[in-house]
Amino acid sequence: MKDLSEFYTMKVGVVDLAASTVNVVPVEERVVRERIGGAAMNLCLFDQHEEGDPIVLGVGPLTGSFVPASSLAMATFRSPLTERMSFVPLMLRSGPEMKFAGFDFIILKGRATKQVFLRIRGGKIDLHHAEYGEGLEIPEMTAFIRKKWGVGQASVIAGPAADRGEHHAIVSCGMWGSLDKTGLARTMASKNVKGVVFEGASGLRFGQSNLERSQRMIVELGLHGHLKANCFISVLDRMGSGNDVKKIAGKFHGKQMACYRCPFPCMSYMEFYGDDRRRRRMGKETTGVAICDHRGFAALGEKHKTKALPLMAACLRFGIDPVYVASNLPDSETLEELISGVETLALQPEESIQEDVNDVPVGIAPSLYHLFGGGLPPISADDSWGRRVGFSMIVGICPLFFLFYSNISVRTMLSFLSEDDGYVDALEETVARAVQSVLDRQ
Repeated sequence: MKDLSEFYTMKVGVVDLAASTVNVVPVEERVVRERIGGAAMNLCLFDQHEEGDPIVLGVGPLTGSFVPASSLAMATFRSPLTERMSFVPLMLRSGPEMKFAGFDFIILKGRATKQVFLRIRGGKIDLHHAEYGEGLEIPEMTAFIRKKWGVGQASVIAGPAADRGEHHAIVSCGMWGSLDKTGLARTMASKNVKGVVFEGASGLRFGQSNLERSQRMIVELGLHGHLKANCFISVLDRMGSGNDVKKIAGKFHGKQMACYRCPFPCMSYMEFYGDDRRRRRMGKETTGVAICDHRGFAALGEKHKTKALPLMAACLRFGIDPVYVASNLPDSETLEELISGVETLALQPEESIQEDVNDVPVGIAPSLYHLFGGGLPPISADDSWGRRVGFSMIVGICPLFFLFYSNISVRTMLSFLSEDDGYVDALEETVARAVQSVLDRQ
């Protein structure tokens, strides 16, 4: 089988945090042919550097391409909650910006002596001391990044909950939060890594045929042009969320948002006034919250109704899992008291780890669900769930998109890598082995 080098920058950045050194090495073509990319390559690199208890960031061959939903990067690490391997999907523009900044894989090993930011651009990785960032809330940190470097849309940040050692801290992709429910934020904090900022300036050369095939797929899926349906609510509906939760999403919906090259805008920016009706009568501007975590929103909405939006905003400010918060806040309190409760959960963590093993969608084994970050909305729970998510996490497409559109085949996606049927046949077999290598680590 031919190599996949045309879909990669073929660079790995190895960051020794303890020594404050960066070593850029080439990706081995033989290993890429065997592992394809993404989660399977991350796992291979993790095993190679296991003595440094690394976090491995990686992309797939389709990341940053013309393929629909080709937005994905993923973080591989040993979860402090499950003590097993975990692969957290990182969406929005994280994957394309990482690849366009010059790296396919980045290995963070050891522990920095001081809190640091990693700035990735132009094939280089710079470490910046970030003592000023400790304790800052996520919006303050993203504002600081934009002011200092003029960027911030493609960043992975650990907030104050991670600084304080909260077991249920989550990373935030910019201001959006994330699907991290297995401890990526806490692992970053344990290494004194405050955040990673990607500054992609260039792209890769994908042929015109890839763009044309992509456009055909979008038309065939009925996603061409303006989408009238609220896709955020469509995901909630497939999750089995109640009408009250869907009504909240519809009533406060501001605009739909999508990741890089995704025709299915499943994220939502919602506007709200909180409980201050006087503010509304006075014509004051609303505030808003950007939501990519459907499970977190549904958990807060089912328990706290319209208070879910300001509570979601508070969770994202502090960087703490809203599913965990929903199960630990009291039922009947004022909004002010509830937000104070969020702050307490985030900044005064309990000493014992409380893994929410029971909070797993019906039909998916807990070990499998946590293998892929524990945050994907349960829009499908059949026997193919693990393999479809595993495939997405290897080739670099959004697993939510691939689960939602179950009529899209693995072969269709692999055809973007080659129009040679014989090559795609061999690629299917190789990908199946790579997916199994990841599933074996649950």
